[in-house]
Order: sequence, then structure tokens, then C-alpha cells
Amino acid sequence: MFEFIVFAEDWGRHPSSTQHLFSQLSEFYPVTWVNSVGMRKPSICYSDTKRVWEKAQQLLTQAKPDTSQKYATEFPVIAPKVLPWHDLSLVNKLNKRQVHQQLADLLPERKTSTKVQRVYWLSVPTAISMIEPQPDDLIVYYCGDDFSGLAGVDYKLVKPWEEQLIRQADLIVIVNELLQNKMPKYKTLLCRHGVDYELFSQPKAKHSYFTQLDPNKPVIGFYGSLSNWLDQDMLVYAANQRPNYNFVFVGNTHTNVDKLLEQDNCFLFDAVEHEALPQLAQHWDVSVLPFKLNKQIMACDPLKLREYLAVGTEVVSTDFPAAARYSTVNIIQNKQDFVLELDRIINGTLKQKQAASLTNQASVEQESWINKAGIIVDHLDMLCKLNQLKQA
Repeated sequence: MFEFIVFAEDWGRHPSSTQHLFSQLSEFYPVTWVNSVGMRKPSICYSDTKRVWEKAQQLLTQAKPDTSQKYATEFPVIAPKVLPWHDLSLVNKLNKRQVHQQLADLLPERKTSTKVQRVYWLSVPTAISMIEPQPDDLIVYYCGDDFSGLAGVDYKLVKPWEEQLIRQADLIVIVNELLQNKMPKYKTLLCRHGVDYELFSQPKAKHSYFTQLDPNKPVIGFYGSLSNWLDQDMLVYAANQRPNYNFVFVGNTHTNVDKLLEQDNCFLFDAVEHEALPQLAQHWDVSVLPFKLNKQIMACDPLKLREYLAVGTEVVSTDFPAAARYSTVNIIQNKQDFVLELDRIINGTLKQKQAASLTNQASVEQESWINKAGIIVDHLDMLCKLNQLKQA
């Protein structure tokens, strides 16, 4: 029997692989979720100042862990009373004491006779400075990104903690081969992202956003963060070349998209809840992953890739490893290829589109999150058995 203490991003802030996994694992095992402890020092701007003030207030309050009312979970979610200056020893000591106390207030006293195996699951490397595992506890480093190239991460701050976590971890779970280079092979498990296949494959009604589009024009769609790794030059070129296509973007904006919005056939809509995404992707004609090929993208494994495939619509993507793994994804090399591939798909016959849809769905049908969670639990079971043999 396992119990998991999970250090990851803020629950519900955005759908992540860790959240998908523990939505499944929490059905079978006790879970305590600790919201983000941070991976960068704050800058002098409104949003960072506001967040530091919120953290300072948390340090001074006796707030109890929030559960279903705020986070829609059956397990406790802790807002850690920590400060983000992880390179200062005094702050580290304070943070460790605060987190230890918050966990102690919540978790029952551990008994030596119990057969529950505690697992510290760390998706945030800086959290290694805040845990106090006992000798029999297991530490899992879930590495879903190359933090050295990830936007919003101060890798100079994170690097020493990640190196310590790699040394201390009993199991390191990575999502693609590129992350394997810096990990010890003997304790590293490659477990790619999954998909909520049932949610995305079952027919859904059109989202209300479609009422704002010309129904006679094909729709090229993208959902997710609109950030600086989006290849806007390619998208603007395609929009100009094909004014008879609608280009739809759904998500939060983290970069200047003025040149996109200057195009009459480009539309930007607010982000929707994860459960509503099939109402978009099932009803546009082509799903796209128009990413620049920077260090972050080359190491990423976007959740939307498998969601697009589960929907069944054809996918056009720039050439990065996670997308190129799927023979069903239409890989393009430049903006001219992009337009030609869109034309080929949109002008295809109904029979061709139906065949592509079935092939896309079949490519991810066995990649559910519960299957991915089972792979990881099997490895943890094996670790426990090995430890028992060593102690015998």
C-alpha cells in the first residue's frame, strides 16, 4: 500500500501530466498534494509582487488545507508557506520547517507496524530542500521538462536542487528520450504522457465559439498557451495565403499576438476548461502544433498532441521529436509546406478523412492515464521488493 506526498504545480492552475496521473492514483491510494514551492526568484513586477505578498500572508496565517470546495479533489491540497529565495540557506531552513509542520498537522503519526509505503513524488526540483524522508521512504523525481530551457524557470537557481534530487531519487520518471541524457540509466523509467481517451474520443456538441465563425470556411485550430514559442510568422503567412480558412486560437496569451490579430481570418478566444476542449477540437478541420524549434520544444511532450489524435482530426506539426514519433502526424519543415499540407487535408475526400480519423485514434487508444499510472506503480512495487530483499 502506497501513500503519496506530491510536490508539483498549483492544483488546477493548468492541466498537467502530474495532475492527470494523480486523478487516477488517488482512486486507489492516499494522496496529499503540495502546491508549487517555486522555481524562480520573483522579479519587480505587479504579478510577482502580488504573489510574494500572498505567500507572506500564508506564512502568517493558520489556514488549513483546502480540499473539494476549492480544488475539486477528494484529497487534501496544501498551499505551502514558503518563500521563493531557494538559494538562501536561512530561507531554506524556514521553508523546510514550515512545510514539515504543515504536513505534520495534516498527516497521521506514522507507526512502525504499518505497511504503508510513503512515496515523495517531486515534479518540482526545489522541493527536495523541504522534505524529511525516513530511510524506508521512496523519492520519485518526475521530470516532465528540460528545466534548463523552460520558460519561467530560473535554472541557475534550480540546477543544484535538481542535481541533488537526481542523486537522492529512488526512481526518475522521464517523458521522452532527450531528458535521459542527464539521468542515471539504472534508475530511470521512460513513461510518455497519456491521454483521457474516453473524454476526447466520445462525440461532443460544438462549443459556442463556433457561432462567431463563418460556417462556410474550414477551421484550423490550436488550443493552449500562446507564448513566444508559437511560430507566428508561419501562421501569419498561412493566414495571408489562405484567406478562405479560419485560424482559431484558444488559450491564455503570454506574448504579443498583435500581428496574428491583424489578420481578418485569425480569431483568439479565452481558454476553456479541460473538459470542454473536445467541443473545440472535434469540430475544427485541422489541429496544429505550430511551434518554433527551440530547446524547450525539442524536449517537450505536449499533452495536446495525444488529445488531438484521440479526437481524430488530422494533425499538422513542425518537426520536433514528440510529434515525429507518430507516423499519423503530418510533419512540415517550413511555412510553404504548412500551407500545402493544410490544403491537402481540407481538400481530401470524406473517405480519406474518415480513415485518417480512425488511424489517429487507434494510435493513442492504449495510452490512457490509468495505464501510465499503472506502469509507474509497477516499478514502485518492484523497488519495494528489492529493498525488502536487501534488508533480509
